[in-house]
Amino acid sequence: MIHLIFSNSGWKKCKSYISTGDEIVFLEDGCYVAHPIDQVNSYILAEHANERSVKDTEEMTKCDMSHLVQLLTQHEKSISWK
Repeated sequence: MIHLIFSNSGWKKCKSYISTGDEIVFLEDGCYVAHPIDQVNSYILAEHANERSVKDTEEMTKCDMSHLVQLLTQHEKSISWK
């Protein structure tokens, strides 16, 4: 499963549904709460992070829109958290 986090409230809702092996992408205002999560691959959409002046961190993997599309096609299920 891939979780798309669009906001702080979306992150709060999502936290209890994350399972080992899931992937998480922080987008839009979700970039403000982006951080690595144990046992899942965590990404931050670089374009949205830059627009919001979110500082680079080595702990988060940046992705662009084409990488996001790749991630989405690798999963049967996705859920958006707003």
